Amino acid sequence: MLTLSLLHNHLVPVEAECISPNTLAGLAVCEIERLSVFHGNRKESLADHFSVEGSASDESIVVKGDCSRVKWLGASMSRGTLRVDGSVGMHIGSRMSGGEISVSGDAGDWAGAEMSGGLLKVHGNVGNCAGAGYRGSVHGMKGGTIIIDGDAGHETGAYLRRGLIVVQKSVGDFCGFNALAGTVIAGGRLGLRPGAGMKRASIVACGPAPELLPTFQWSGVVAPQYLRMIGCHLRTIGVDGLGQILFRRFVRYCGDMVALGKGEILTLAP
Repeated sequence: MLTLSLLHNHLVPVEAECISPNTLAGLAVCEIERLSVFHGNRKESLADHFSVEGSASDESIVVKGDCSRVKWLGASMSRGTLRVDGSVGMHIGSRMSGGEISVSGDAGDWAGAEMSGGLLKVHGNVGNCAGAGYRGSVHGMKGGTIIIDGDAGHETGAYLRRGLIVVQKSVGDFCGFNALAGTVIAGGRLGLRPGAGMKRASIVACGPAPELLPTFQWSGVVAPQYLRMIGCHLRTIGVDGLGQILFRRFVRYCGDMVALGKGEILTLAP
């Protein structure tokens, strides 16, 4: 196991895309220390910001310290495990395709943006655009699972293409904006205009019923089998509360009718 400990807390962000099992596996400590990071617009070495101990030969990395100003950890990783003991900055797990990332604190904006596989679990809150697509992209998250134990910001799952996003507490405005497929599950309150512009996809509101756009139409009371399968899966990874709720009945609303209209928002049936 490789352990990276943050040496300083900076006001200027550090971009450390190199901190990923894909990059660090097989490198000696001296080689890891010489890897490049950006501190603002300055190119510096990893050793200027982190102490390095152990080996990444087992593709397991632990990052210690308040990394809320450190960006791009685990970006594009496809294997191995990355554990952050503390909070982390923007773009954690961006475009990851495999492996597992665990964050014990909060995460910044764009967590798991455009990821296509793997598991990203954040025990705290996340910022805006979790699992979303970057500006100008035609799709967001394409696969994998994001589990958020706290709250999520605005545009969670925007341009969602596939995959599963589970937020155990509240979600901000425009959840699932322009979503094409995939599933977002919210355990708490949903913000304004969930599912705006969605073509397909599912948004499941396990908390208070949200105020929906008038372009969503009532479609009956259902107990979808796929939600039960997701519930069983969530139980196996320790998300018991929501896992049980997904076995209940839901009121189904189809939309967004200004788009293709084959998406759905499910709210708990009385």
